[in-house]
Amino acid sequence: MHAMFRSLVWPAIGLMACTSPISAPLRAQLPTVAPAPASGAPAITRTDIAAAYRNVQLATAGRVLPGDSTADLNRRVDAATIAFRGGRTVDGLRALHEAAADFGNTPAARTAARQLAALRVTLAPRVLIRGRVDGEPRVVIAPLYAVAPPAHATIGDSVRGTVRFTRGDQLVTELSFAIATGSLAPRSFPAPGESLRRIDAGRIALATTAAPRPPPRADDGRWFTTTRSPDDVRVDLLRKAEVLDTLLPFDLMSAAATLRARARGVTAEPIVSLRTPFTDNPVALARDIEAEFELLVTGGNPYANRYGDLWRIVRLPNAVVPVRLFVPLDVARARRPAPLVIALHDEGGDENTFPDVFGRIVGLAESSGVVVVSVNSDLFSGSGDDFNGIVAAIQADVTIDVARIYVIGHGRGAEQATTLAATRASLIAGVACIAGFGRVPTGRAVAPMLVILGEFDPISATEQLTPPITEAISGGASLDVRVVPNQGHTLIVNAMLPTVVEWLLRQTRPRAR
Repeated sequence: MHAMFRSLVWPAIGLMACTSPISAPLRAQLPTVAPAPASGAPAITRTDIAAAYRNVQLATAGRVLPGDSTADLNRRVDAATIAFRGGRTVDGLRALHEAAADFGNTPAARTAARQLAALRVTLAPRVLIRGRVDGEPRVVIAPLYAVAPPAHATIGDSVRGTVRFTRGDQLVTELSFAIATGSLAPRSFPAPGESLRRIDAGRIALATTAAPRPPPRADDGRWFTTTRSPDDVRVDLLRKAEVLDTLLPFDLMSAAATLRARARGVTAEPIVSLRTPFTDNPVALARDIEAEFELLVTGGNPYANRYGDLWRIVRLPNAVVPVRLFVPLDVARARRPAPLVIALHDEGGDENTFPDVFGRIVGLAESSGVVVVSVNSDLFSGSGDDFNGIVAAIQADVTIDVARIYVIGHGRGAEQATTLAATRASLIAGVACIAGFGRVPTGRAVAPMLVILGEFDPISATEQLTPPITEAISGGASLDVRVVPNQGHTLIVNAMLPTVVEWLLRQTRPRAR
């Protein structure tokens, strides 16, 4: 079948790649790249927000904070979360940046660290094409909001420091910069393109002598070097993929849809959108998709038993849901049945929230041999049918232990998890609700549940959730309820994930005879 399949597919794809213009439907699928503003602060994206949350956690990683400091940090981070929910994006981002600067630096360095945190540094373009002369790349330093001047600043005072270009731990080159405090105008200057084009990929970071920034910033800029523009690769991939639906067997249609969705994320410039693929490295992503396409047109499934972190889509009856799937290497190699954890994010998040913001879940999955699928719960209805669809899609590509399927929900995702604990009690071995809880229908069997609440949670307050929890217990639900001192709504997730995963893995649904 495969030889005949290849003989049919390749000529059609080759002809289309050489002769077809981009069709109107295909053009509509291409991503929209937000242009850099001529003046003023650049648009703040979900990537900026996720990185700011990670920076706070980097600043405190490996440190044992006293209880009052933990409570203070949680209150500050939750205040930022509330600001984001209220549409005050700049206020929320500033609050996170200031928290990371204050907890990650000595008192003497905090002012300078706050100033650096407000600056985004990028290389324009971020993808350099070898052999192409389109002018030298430029470094762009853009304040995301007005940089607060130090108390002793005078009119015209500036933030001064260096732009560091690194490859791993190796310094490639270094440039000096200065930008006026309180300014919202981007600062741009030439970059040493000849040096950078010799490097496949690297990072750009800002530093000053006053703020050494012990924790690395998760939002440092990146640049990549390749021989062909990712935009050209994306157009070719989508053009070739147009024929797949007419030539692939039915059991590969889902894989073809995922390939097309992934291909839309191959872009030279970052996409400013709420519904975009995970595109940390467009050059590597393009290379991966080329290999996926090669396998797909021979009749193979490029996403079956694939290890590591994968952005993909799941087709449900009423929605196409983006997910991030993580499969540990040992699980993929052994192809043995593995526990599955479905992670549902809070309001304002997406499928990238758990792996990117609460990244501890990835390390726990690797060490515990657990498959994790982080679902875009805005598009996932939380219904039992949608749950079945998510599980079926993952089972098609990964061997899952059906007696050990679990759900973790945070905030609003915890409300969805509560519903699933009742509507799919016969399929779910355990549910963990973090900083949130829904209502359990009376008279129904409920999967075992762990409920973790923060003492100082201003969004899902303990008093607010006590009535539905009490009602669920009175109705016969098996609930393990824990209130964690000094924790709030957001940082409690990473703090308690080891406890959550350990608790879940102790729960096993009776196997069918």
